[in-house]
Amino acid sequence: AVVSTQSTGISKYYSGGVLCEDAACGFTTRQTPLSERCPQCLKGRVRYVYSEAKLFNQLSYLLSLVDYVSFTKQLSTKRKTALASSPHLERVLEAPFKAMSRIMDQNAYSIINMTTLFSIFAA
Repeated sequence: AVVSTQSTGISKYYSGGVLCEDAACGFTTRQTPLSERCPQCLKGRVRYVYSEAKLFNQLSYLLSLVDYVSFTKQLSTKRKTALASSPHLERVLEAPFKAMSRIMDQNAYSIINMTTLFSIFAA
């Protein structure tokens, strides 16, 4: 279910639909806009329906759902010992976690280059 949800989100992003911000206009298209101005009403601005940030947030959330290590860190000691006696959950979450991790590793939002980020302070 997690992998199919992730595929749906990626498909929404790559469909590239744009929508006019003006509620009275409601113009939508899948064509790449030549400018930010709506070609129909000429008042509103067109924005992507499913932005890169929305996709990254969804993928991050889905990754957190299948992250067994983070899940076990949040448990109390009593529950950790009870869970340790049944390693089945870790094996079930391993494949979707690896798949989601590969996708997130390729995402530019998950990579922060500290040298570039703080280059303005270097003199």
